[in-house]
Amino acid sequence: MTRLNPRDAMTYADVLVGLQEDAPEDRLALLLKLRCRLSKDEWWPLLGLVWYACNRIGDTRLKLKTALREAEPEDLRMMMSAPSAAAWDALPPEFTVYRGCSAVTRPGLSWSMSRAVAEAYAHQHLDEDPTGTPLVMTGAVNKRFCVLMLDRGEAEVVAWEVWRVGQEVLRLASTEHASKPTPS
Repeated sequence: MTRLNPRDAMTYADVLVGLQEDAPEDRLALLLKLRCRLSKDEWWPLLGLVWYACNRIGDTRLKLKTALREAEPEDLRMMMSAPSAAAWDALPPEFTVYRGCSAVTRPGLSWSMSRAVAEAYAHQHLDEDPTGTPLVMTGAVNKRFCVLMLDRGEAEVVAWEVWRVGQEVLRLASTEHASKPTPS
């Protein structure tokens, strides 16, 4: 549990320390609560940093989606690293993205420009879905509705408006079949 209380008076340094002390899965929720307490020049770069520590955004997805939709282009640019912003500048107006998921984790903001990365994610997160069905969704995104987060080497696209154009059920690897309990 964090020692940082969004209702307390705090400095930017307090926020940085508090976010580091918080569990990774709680950082995004805390940062969203602090949005009205920080300037845009502070909040958006912090969101970019915190994003890399979040693997599951669950309960914060809708609030984050709202923040991204309401953002000005210059706000979104502050969320990206310099290499990610340069790559974003080079994108065509619309491009293809992939989301590796299961039936349970289908809604989400994290997509990839790499199908191979999406397939790997689909297999990695089967523990979240009792059906154990890995999926890869294919979508089209307008670059105005996304930011690139390339610093993890996943060709990641955080997109809040994606036109889904396809979905493929992936075959389970033989080790995944073996780890699933058989119904009695």
